[in-house]
Amino acid sequence: MTLAAALGVSLRSFNSASSFPFIHCSALFTRQITMDAKSVASQLKSSGLLRTQGLIGGKWTDAYDGKTIEVRNPATGEVIADVSCMGQKETNDAISSAYNAYNSWSKLTATERSKSLRKWYDLLVAHKEELGQLITLEQGKPLKEALGEISYGAGFLEFFSEEAKRIYGDIIPPALADRRLFVLKQPVGVVGAITPWNFPLAMITRKVGPALACGCTVVIKPSELTPLTALAAAELSLQAGIPPGVVNVVMGNAPDIGNALLASPQVRKITFTGSTAVGKKLMAGAAGTVKKVSLELGGNAPCIVFDDADVDVAVKGAVYSLSTMDILWANGFISVTMDILCWGKTVRISIFNLNASLKPQILESYKGAWSWAPAESEGEDDDMENSKEEANGFQTRGGTLEKIIIEDNREMGE
Repeated sequence: MTLAAALGVSLRSFNSASSFPFIHCSALFTRQITMDAKSVASQLKSSGLLRTQGLIGGKWTDAYDGKTIEVRNPATGEVIADVSCMGQKETNDAISSAYNAYNSWSKLTATERSKSLRKWYDLLVAHKEELGQLITLEQGKPLKEALGEISYGAGFLEFFSEEAKRIYGDIIPPALADRRLFVLKQPVGVVGAITPWNFPLAMITRKVGPALACGCTVVIKPSELTPLTALAAAELSLQAGIPPGVVNVVMGNAPDIGNALLASPQVRKITFTGSTAVGKKLMAGAAGTVKKVSLELGGNAPCIVFDDADVDVAVKGAVYSLSTMDILWANGFISVTMDILCWGKTVRISIFNLNASLKPQILESYKGAWSWAPAESEGEDDDMENSKEEANGFQTRGGTLEKIIIEDNREMGE
């Protein structure tokens, strides 16, 4: 049995696993992960947090054509649940529900909306353990990191529950004595929120929190890879007393859902976190109905170390970026992770001391925390392998991909 099978890690491997002294524990690790996954899924289902239908107008709804998609545990390949695969029709109904709910939700006082958001926050915190386990199951990040995301994501609701009471206007000195000018800030309307898989809770609360605080209603399109966390959060929003139709969730056919959000004149804003390529399409599509657009897209994060730099500080900073964001945060699939390290010739030897600090670590068990996590999908897996092949011209399969430094390859496109 390989280390990958033991740990449920779908990343790539060096040629030999003999450098890992804990390889003999593989069978134990595999049983532990599998048993915990089944147990967690059962507990979530009994608590009502394992939802597999979309949420439209406060009602849990199957796809109209009955289609479903599989949600898998990226660590083991095990199917966690079959969720509704929705498309244009379901999205249009979700938009209509959000539009109808907007009329009443936007007329509530700021204090009333604040109380609802605070109750939602309290429920997320109360169910932190279950939600953290759910994130680990469907997204693959270590449990310790998943629990951290719950606190991080819930914090947005806490913050915006207070900011709801501080949406101030402005008084402007008029040019004429018999005039008075003032500015009122009003909600834009229905918001379409499209979120990625790397932070399946936090990217939702960061978008939905301010929208609801202002009086907007939302249609959420989570990643089809990680919809369960979004659905669990939506269930808790209902338990918090947020009125039906204020929060809607549709998942499944991403192009159909996205096109429906763009085409509807009732959707007045699109907020998206994801790739630059998709962001460009959304911006172009939103122009047809002149929607407001907020885009958080991919980027490059180079670290440049000049010859006269303090090498010790530079090395520590680089290791911190990689070990904090790359190993512990979404296994490197985050747009602000350092991806290129450039240095002058005189500091080359010192920089290569990074190798000694970038060894994988396995901590405790599934109930503790991994310092590495599996790739979310085969596509992400292949991206990493292709980058390595492009740089070095070799290929290895099965197991884990240890940190490598690719030196002096100026022909790499990315």
